[in-house]
Amino acid sequence: MKNPILTLIFFTLFACQNNTNNGSGNSKVKDYISISNDSLFYDLKTYVLNPLKCDTLNDLNCKAYVKAIYPIFKNDAPLNNFIDTLIASNPAQDKSNYIGLDKAAKAFLQNYAVFKKDYPKVAAGYAWDQKINVAKQDSCIISFTHRIYIYTAGAHGLETYLYYNWDKKNNKVLRLNDILVANYNDDLRKIAEQIFRKDEKLSPSQSLNGYFFENQKFKLNKNFLITPKGLKFLFNPYEIKAYAYGQTKLLVPYSKIQGLIKSNGCLSKYKTK
Repeated sequence: MKNPILTLIFFTLFACQNNTNNGSGNSKVKDYISISNDSLFYDLKTYVLNPLKCDTLNDLNCKAYVKAIYPIFKNDAPLNNFIDTLIASNPAQDKSNYIGLDKAAKAFLQNYAVFKKDYPKVAAGYAWDQKINVAKQDSCIISFTHRIYIYTAGAHGLETYLYYNWDKKNNKVLRLNDILVANYNDDLRKIAEQIFRKDEKLSPSQSLNGYFFENQKFKLNKNFLITPKGLKFLFNPYEIKAYAYGQTKLLVPYSKIQGLIKSNGCLSKYKTK
């Protein structure tokens, strides 16, 4: 495919809206809970970039667009910078090279312009559509779900959900080793595999042939959400199953991992032993 330098004067930013929110958001993602009194306030911002000939995103003549809806927190620069980095991660660019959402969006649409020049008869378009929702807030964490839909003229688009749990005190994303005791891996994997096999209606000794686990050995990913009931892991399409099967969710209840929860971590309030 050719890579000429194309101008982008036919693109325009036509929507940038703010909606003040007390932390509850407007998301349809399940497992949300009420917010504690110390929640941080934020505005929801909507960014849309598409060709001038498009009146709305539903216009049949609109063949390419970028859309992002995301929270902007008041007086919290580290958290806002983190969110900015997420939404500016153009799937077609080097994610280590941060250029901001607007430049990333224009680069994405420029790829479409090049594609259309090389394949003018192809009717398919491009889409980069994402939304970040606040799933949960408490005195320790803010949890997010990040929905990303990408379509680049293939057989179908790909929708991905990523989970993030933000440590409000230390201004960083929480990893499992931040909330679980040392050497938790084997015990957590065994507990999670039992739940997975039950959910999938597999016997304890049944082969995992047919799943995409390496060497047919069950393994958790790092895509987890801290919920009131437990740690919810999510496997996206193609991760452990074929695209047609969609997402696979796995909830590990806190009651099953009491011995793995750090006493001084953000999960300590769920520790009863």
